[in-house]
Amino acid sequence: MQDTLPFLPKNNPFPPLLPPHHHDFPLLSRPKNLHFPTFSSRTITPTSLPPKPHPKIPQIPSTSPPPPMPPPNSHSDFQEKMLYLESIGLDFFSLIQHHPPIIFASLHDLKSTVDFLASMSFTTLELRRILSMCPHILTVKSTSLLPIFTFLLREAHVNGSDLKKVINRRPRLLACNVETQLRSTLYFLQSIGISEVKKHTSLLTCSVENKLIPRIDYFQKIGFSHRQTISMFCRFPPLFNYSIKENYELKLNYFMVEMGRDLREIREFPQYFSFSLENRIKPRHQICVEKGVCFPLPALLKTSEVEFRSRLEFSRVFPGLKDRQNLGPFLVSCVFLIRTVQSNIFEPTAMDGTVGIPSTENLNAVLKSQIMKCRYSMVEPPPSHLKAPKVDKNEDEWHE
Repeated sequence: MQDTLPFLPKNNPFPPLLPPHHHDFPLLSRPKNLHFPTFSSRTITPTSLPPKPHPKIPQIPSTSPPPPMPPPNSHSDFQEKMLYLESIGLDFFSLIQHHPPIIFASLHDLKSTVDFLASMSFTTLELRRILSMCPHILTVKSTSLLPIFTFLLREAHVNGSDLKKVINRRPRLLACNVETQLRSTLYFLQSIGISEVKKHTSLLTCSVENKLIPRIDYFQKIGFSHRQTISMFCRFPPLFNYSIKENYELKLNYFMVEMGRDLREIREFPQYFSFSLENRIKPRHQICVEKGVCFPLPALLKTSEVEFRSRLEFSRVFPGLKDRQNLGPFLVSCVFLIRTVQSNIFEPTAMDGTVGIPSTENLNAVLKSQIMKCRYSMVEPPPSHLKAPKVDKNEDEWHE
């Protein structure tokens, strides 16, 4: 052995294996340099090899979106999904822009979801609208859609005939989980007194912690009691849908500062927040200020434009009729006006008692006179000589 050991260095039989490592095969030397630095830093090389963690390293890039090397069939699958969605009238690139996970959904899952919705009697136009409004539905498997329909029918008590209408009105219902979203919101709405949730199913997609409770807290902070606040939301549940900053704060500030009204009117008419501030509330309030009249919120906002203008003209002719308390005296004056006009105009003009046709001048004079008397009765109670005559029993149809 002592003779062979010095012999090996002289003949140098093994060195030819080293040059390929360092010179002739530089590409092969890189992987070894990547694997062995950790080994060289340790004294025991056999036990320092963790064989399992290393195979996982090259798998990470293959599952992340950025890698430039897709699977062999990804291009064809991408084209098939694009052609399929466009065949039913959907813009594929618009869908993935709003919901990128559609890229990774299989064509089979997309078809099964669309086929399931079609089996629920949704037309192609309805499917196109629903999926365009909420692309998330395309990534919901058909097995997860069935529990949503079951929940709406059995727990929310939606009528079967109204089911399509409910989905068309709020497609996002099909993208919500029954256990974590829909059922918890249903229980909360029922707990505060909204019994017929089926009329307000769009609220089921709202988060209790992030949307419903903060809106209740807001109205309590501005001065309403908890009972008053809950009463407002029960009488007008869509109040939950409005933004605090973009709706509540802006309209409430205009209501308090510009209109100078009392919060009691908001409590009685929470629908105030459903009207446009720029297109309905401001213009009508400014007209009322110019005319010197003040309508209750329902009369100010709920009426059509034609009816609103008629009310303005009516208030100009009868300025004392500003609320329902004056309605009784007004009706009495109207009856008196009609009776007086009849007695003054249609008087017998011939010996046989026939009624003559009144002239235009006579008609205008009588009407002006009686309107002035009627306007006077709106300011203060009518005098004794202007009281309406008694109505006989057989003349009850007058009041009708």
